[in-house]
Amino acid sequence: MERVRHKEFVAWMFWLRDQWNKPNLTQYYLMRIAQRVQQSVVRQEDQNKITIDHQLLEFREQAEEPKKQEELEDVGPSKEVLKQRAAMEKAVLFAMTGYKP
Repeated sequence: MERVRHKEFVAWMFWLRDQWNKPNLTQYYLMRIAQRVQQSVVRQEDQNKITIDHQLLEFREQAEEPKKQEELEDVGPSKEVLKQRAAMEKAVLFAMTGYKP
């Protein structure tokens, strides 16, 4: 399998994003079948109101949800806390072994 460069991948993703809302022939055929099924269910006078545009699924990019305050606060220990833990571990190591790193 041939490797894809980053620029090619980004271009491919932009192309795919643009193609989501453009049905190909197979999708158009399936939309026509869904239209006919829906027309068979409704009353006779409402059948002409159902168009193939009603069967088109529109894809949109999902907006990012703002993070909750709890998620923002739970980022792990700060550098100061980590430094204090490392100093404590060194002190324990020295007390147990007498070895000073």
